[in-house]
Amino acid sequence: DVFRPESISMPFLPGTLTYDHFAVGRTPYLACLDVANTEECAYPAAHGIKSLLDVPIYVEGVYWGSLSFNECAAIREWSPREIHLPSDFSGLISGAGSRHRMEEGLARMSSIVESSPQFVAYVTPDGDFEYINDSGLNSSGGTRRKS
Repeated sequence: DVFRPESISMPFLPGTLTYDHFAVGRTPYLACLDVANTEECAYPAAHGIKSLLDVPIYVEGVYWGSLSFNECAAIREWSPREIHLPSDFSGLISGAGSRHRMEEGLARMSSIVESSPQFVAYVTPDGDFEYINDSGLNSSGGTRRKS
């Protein structure tokens, strides 16, 4: 029997270990040293996992997922270094997710402004037009400069 990690999916519902720790409790990480002797870890234990380390990923303050590491050969204690590295990586993923959401929002807002039938412009403190949407150009008779 070949172990295929993609075939194992821990349930994520209220009352389950990861949900209660990450979605509700905002725990920075979860380390189960001896999964078989931890009632909350019955699900991973049933899949041959001896020790488990989960590090949450939050995007804009909302639980998005987690990085999970497990030991199937023997019970192990996770060192601070082994916890710190995935925590840093989780922060990078979180930042990328937040930037992606922000970029999507900016693209939506840009589309709304550009397609607005109203005159929309950004004028610098010196009085120069930095941006004018198409409706603004049409109503003022202006044209876009070629860069």
